[in-house]
Amino acid sequence: MACCKAFAKIYLVALNILVALCGLGMLGGAAYLRIAFEDFAELFTEEGIYVAMGAGGLVFLISFVGCVGALKHNKWLLIIYSIVMFVAIMAQLTAGTMILVSLGYMNDVAVDAVGTITNSVTRGINDYELAAWENCCLEAYPAVWVPPGGDGADEMVLPCASASASEQQACYYSSDSVFEDTYLTWATKGLCSTLGELKLASGDALVANPLEYSDSCGGYEGGDGTPDAETYAKHAQASQAQFQVNTNQWFEDNAKPIGIGALIVTAVEILAFLFTCVLLCANREDYDAEYQRRLNAEQEMTAGSITGTSECPRASCRTRTRHHFFDSRSRGACVRRGWILEADGVRLKTLAPS
Repeated sequence: MACCKAFAKIYLVALNILVALCGLGMLGGAAYLRIAFEDFAELFTEEGIYVAMGAGGLVFLISFVGCVGALKHNKWLLIIYSIVMFVAIMAQLTAGTMILVSLGYMNDVAVDAVGTITNSVTRGINDYELAAWENCCLEAYPAVWVPPGGDGADEMVLPCASASASEQQACYYSSDSVFEDTYLTWATKGLCSTLGELKLASGDALVANPLEYSDSCGGYEGGDGTPDAETYAKHAQASQAQFQVNTNQWFEDNAKPIGIGALIVTAVEILAFLFTCVLLCANREDYDAEYQRRLNAEQEMTAGSITGTSECPRASCRTRTRHHFFDSRSRGACVRRGWILEADGVRLKTLAPS
């Protein structure tokens, strides 16, 4: 049992040192991005950088609490750490469940079901994907889908309620105000940057200039170069539909490794929570040999001073310049001089002058 408790302490200290270093790295990286924000303005938002700084600081603080709590066996710190771990585990399990459910609904966002989807979750996924295409593709590379002069730019992403819904390859179900105020707001630059890192089976990024990477942003069928808004709109519709197919396919292909990674992180957190509970239920002297040695020596010294019958185990009473050995009967001299009391080389306490 003592071995288990000692392992729990080592596990928590090692884990929290590693996580604390990651938190400091996140905080330092975000701080650098904030200082050099002008160089990265196209990739990150100020709000996102501040969130990353806050997250890094919070991770470091939680890890510090867990590490100190395990080292010192401070039950209040261990209680705080266990509560944080429990909340993190519950949040992660909830998020994982929602992702798995969402993956099932993503398969229902089919091109041949445009305008006929009835499930609210599937509709939300559909609308968010189109908002991502508008902000990450249309806004980033307007020359690909918008004819010279910009005519028809507002008609590239259309609602399903429009008169031409039967001819559409992609459309959003929410009202115009909800689509603009909610879904387009959620499709941030940070999301676009993340989507730009996701690679399709062809090797092209999910989001990039389709004139350079043929499968990015749903690809581009090509145009005749004439300022024909209707022709450009059809090409944009085809790109939107293929972008949705590519997005759903990427998540389906990568669901397994993402799930395995999430399970590993959850397992690590569960072990941290269980080991914290082990330390909370244990006496420190059961697993900390040094603490037990010091505690035993202090008890012997106390017993010897009270009864006058127990010999002090080779204790010392010293200052920086003096050192001599004494037994329990000479303890009073040490107290009067305010020297440091030690037993078996373990410092017990600094005795205040009587």
